Amino acid sequence: MEKFDLMPILKLAIKNVFILLLTGIVFAGGVFAYCKFIATPKYSATGSVIVTNGGVMNDGTEEGETLSNTNIVASINLVGTVVDILNTNGIYKELAEELDSDYKYNDLFSMVEVKRKSDNSLFIDITFTASDGDEARKIVNEFLHLAPNYINEYVPNSEVAVSPSDSSEKVFPHTASFMVIAAVAGMAVAFLILLLIHSTNTVIRNEDDFAERFDILVLGNIPDFEKSKSDKYNAYNYNYNYSGRGGGY
Repeated sequence: MEKFDLMPILKLAIKNVFILLLTGIVFAGGVFAYCKFIATPKYSATGSVIVTNGGVMNDGTEEGETLSNTNIVASINLVGTVVDILNTNGIYKELAEELDSDYKYNDLFSMVEVKRKSDNSLFIDITFTASDGDEARKIVNEFLHLAPNYINEYVPNSEVAVSPSDSSEKVFPHTASFMVIAAVAGMAVAFLILLLIHSTNTVIRNEDDFAERFDILVLGNIPDFEKSKSDKYNAYNYNYNYSGRGGGY
């Protein structure tokens, strides 16, 4: 079995390191220009809803100070249903009316992500993404304002609390990380092209090419006498014609 040798590939990379770096810089610059001048920024704001079945703090005692495991489990199971409720069209139609803007309910539906924090959590995260951070925060807080009454229409005995959003964050584009990825991808593409050209080129120009392609010890080489003779002849003519002694033809 022929042994795979990484050394020729490494030598090819080192030999063309300038080309690889230049390609990476060009790709990174292109991505930077896209992020800076073309891409539309996206911002997201997140708030939370917590839902219980109404008895999570009451185990039937008069004081109602002991946590009821049964009610906790029931509330956890309820959260999945509430997520489905918050993904129905009704609340987004109400939200579009409350915002009194150009948003249609299906536009708002495409801007939101509703998911629970974990499988055993009572919290549901509501995230809206918009082209402006303040707009995203405004929308998510209005949604949270409508959520308790909307949930109670489907689950009358539930208790709902909300945690509004007080900030937003930029989620697209991530310029720095995109530039790094583009630079690496550009260098990889350039190297693959160089490797393809190198592997399909069977011309042996000199002793180094021979040694690189074949694992054979080179004991000597035969000069190209015709080329050497021609080179000497041309050199002689050049010196004779232009040295000031021959006078030309």
